[in-house]
Amino acid sequence: MQPRPDAIELLVIPDQPDEVGIPNANLRENPILLTLAEGLVWVDQGAQVIIVDEVRKRTYTLQGVEAVLWGWLALEYSYLKLIELLAAVYQKTIQEAETILVAVLDKWRADGLMVLKEKRDG
Repeated sequence: MQPRPDAIELLVIPDQPDEVGIPNANLRENPILLTLAEGLVWVDQGAQVIIVDEVRKRTYTLQGVEAVLWGWLALEYSYLKLIELLAAVYQKTIQEAETILVAVLDKWRADGLMVLKEKRDG
């Protein structure tokens, strides 16, 4: 299992203000910063990622595009890089790839895997 590196953060700057479920936010001017929830450890098995939430005593199994994205997130790729890679690997347009990414991020936030970072450093 890999412990949660503190450095994994993702600056989200989607084209549409409410794509990440934040009503009335202008994310182009005020982007949000997501980070992994506390207490996560995981093992990347290639085709799937098994995540253990030690705080909430839950496990998650990510497969398909979610497993791929988790691996890229662990490599600390930027929001735009994630979109570009999704588009290339899954033969999608940039807009379709961003829609996929936002949906996965929304799901991870709803599941408690990612959280809003209170204040951006620097």
